[in-house]
Amino acid sequence: MNINKFIKNKREERGLSVKELADIANFSFKTIYLWESGEKNITYKSLVQLLDALGLEIQIVEKSQIRR
Repeated sequence: MNINKFIKNKREERGLSVKELADIANFSFKTIYLWESGEKNITYKSLVQLLDALGLEIQIVEKSQIRR
């Protein structure tokens, strides 16, 4: 799954509209829409801010620790 679909899935899982997420994360509706559609790439800084609004965080782990 790419990051665009991940963002959309997590937003929908939380029952948020694009506008609601944009308001919570302090981004514009259009920016969220463009990220979710894959028309615009998200920066790391913006991704951290957006994930925080979704109650998520980025963790870096050794591949050997990932359960498959």
